[in-house]
Amino acid sequence: MPDLFASCLKRARKTVHQLNSMTKIRGGKRNPPTKSPFSDFAALEEPNQLKQVFDFFDSNRDGKISPSEICEVLLTFGHDKSAATEEAEGMVREMDFNGDGFVDLDEFVKVVDIVHEESDLMDVFLVFDSDKNGFISDKELQRVLVSLGSDKCSLRECRQMIRGVDKDGDGLVDFEEFRSMMRG
Repeated sequence: MPDLFASCLKRARKTVHQLNSMTKIRGGKRNPPTKSPFSDFAALEEPNQLKQVFDFFDSNRDGKISPSEICEVLLTFGHDKSAATEEAEGMVREMDFNGDGFVDLDEFVKVVDIVHEESDLMDVFLVFDSDKNGFISDKELQRVLVSLGSDKCSLRECRQMIRGVDKDGDGLVDFEEFRSMMRG
């Protein structure tokens, strides 16, 4: 579900960007004339901006996001109604840490943090995975270590490092193994 949520956030950003562009085209006027709460998605970590994104989902402003509110957002982004309903219910189940059937602001912030952490981990993983096949090989590990100044790191040493993380024994590190290692 974090992947769908991340996708939903990206689409929300695009929609808000389009809304902001339309406002500029109309001379900055909008009915009712209000400033868009989504003027800058670049720094979502700021609590005020996270609250504004939360409010985007919380259409009835009751301080909780319901499956039907998420469903409406998914429908806005072109999802099929039956699939959107099922996805929205699944998303709420995954994000609802206190079990009340809704997503409150604290739960929302936790999920956004998880999505960002996953994205950051993937970015680091891709630094190592130079051939973009979804695995880190001993040669790829060595290339990065050498570029970081460890010119004495042999292929044999890299294989040993990989063996310490490689749970399935294939001689490669996939993203799940990488994530487990990074979370220690």
